[in-house]
Amino acid sequence: MAYDEKLASRVRATLGAKTEFEEIKMFGGLCFTVRGHMCCGVMNDELMLRVGADAYEDALGRPGARVMDFTGKPMKGMVIVEPKGVTNGRALRAWIQRGLAFVTSLPPKTPRRRPTKASLSTQERSRSGAAAASRPSGDAEAAIVGPFAGFGPRTFKFLRDLRAHNDKAWFDEHRDLYERDYAAPALAFIAAVGPRLHRLSRTISCVPKVNGSLFRIHRDVRFSKDKTPYRDHIDFWFWEGPKKGWRTPGFFLRIAPDQLTVGAGMHRLQKPQLDAFREAIVDGRAGKALDKHLAEATGAGFDVVAPTRKTVPRRYDPEHPRQHLLRHEGLTVTQQVAIPKEARSPAFVEWYADRCRTLLPVHRWLTKHVGCA
Repeated sequence: MAYDEKLASRVRATLGAKTEFEEIKMFGGLCFTVRGHMCCGVMNDELMLRVGADAYEDALGRPGARVMDFTGKPMKGMVIVEPKGVTNGRALRAWIQRGLAFVTSLPPKTPRRRPTKASLSTQERSRSGAAAASRPSGDAEAAIVGPFAGFGPRTFKFLRDLRAHNDKAWFDEHRDLYERDYAAPALAFIAAVGPRLHRLSRTISCVPKVNGSLFRIHRDVRFSKDKTPYRDHIDFWFWEGPKKGWRTPGFFLRIAPDQLTVGAGMHRLQKPQLDAFREAIVDGRAGKALDKHLAEATGAGFDVVAPTRKTVPRRYDPEHPRQHLLRHEGLTVTQQVAIPKEARSPAFVEWYADRCRTLLPVHRWLTKHVGCA
């Protein structure tokens, strides 16, 4: 059973404002636990909520609520809230507060801790090592997605150390640091920035998981001369529409040890998209609008990535006033800056959203005239 990632993102953002939580795949959907107890979750496009026996009847009397009985037997103390019951942030917050009120009244569960090597017998250590070897290195999501506190000194130290020791042996030895200093703050950032980006475009996808909006730390070295196995930076991608990929406009962010890159656009256009792009450029109104948007972006300190073609395509006038744009086979606008102080605090969410807002006219132009493949 699938679940609505946009609703899940809204739940993360609502919980993440003040609460540490854990995500678990359960009931064929996604559950959020607080202090070790199931609090709420998402199934299909509906919210499931644990309110407890005492508040059960009152919750069922609220708009959009119904009995949770997908197993064939009603689950007392839990309700399903239909989409109409969480149409806005205020309604969603009210429901989640009901779940938190019940869960925080329970004694916290003690988290299960992984035994240390020193505490394992030889046989247990062998089994543990075999299990670790079978896991994909570095691609597991951090279990806890709490409030975003910024990318602290430990994150940048991990990136610097990885740059100096970019090999599997070092990474395996420091896997716990990857999860704590790389994946955890990155996933928390995605959950926090999602609502800000949705204010710019309601159809932007912000998916706080590895291989969602957070790139895998593994590099694809099959066709690369550089055979280092790991990215020594953190890459994010927030794309337009439901289908992930580079064939759609979006916003990106790269955090390296000493600088970060902010940008928007489409790296390479497929044939139908490229045709639509060029026709829009030679169109008087659309072409002038793009020129204006790019001028505003460069005036704000961004750079338009250089075109890949040296000449204008044959079917177009080489003296066209926008021939510089006709030589593009993709369109990206980027800005590289030293790590700002905001990156080390929650203020980085607004810092990044402000720059995406500057690039929004370019993003909207591409969405309108090129679209999503």
